[in-house]
Amino acid sequence: MNATDGYRAKAWECLSLAENMNDPERRADILRFARMWLSLTEPIGDLPLRLPYELPPQPLPARR
Repeated sequence: MNATDGYRAKAWECLSLAENMNDPERRADILRFARMWLSLTEPIGDLPLRLPYELPPQPLPARR
């Protein structure tokens, strides 16, 4: 099983759990997890040059 198939399996597992939940807030949370797992199976597209969690490059200290 490759990673994509594993992500889809997790999404289906979340959908199955959500189907049997009575609490609407918990169901919404589980459906968000399912959406998150499915989003991992989609192509990323054009990535920005720098991801949001990366720090900008720091200048190197001057050599003496």
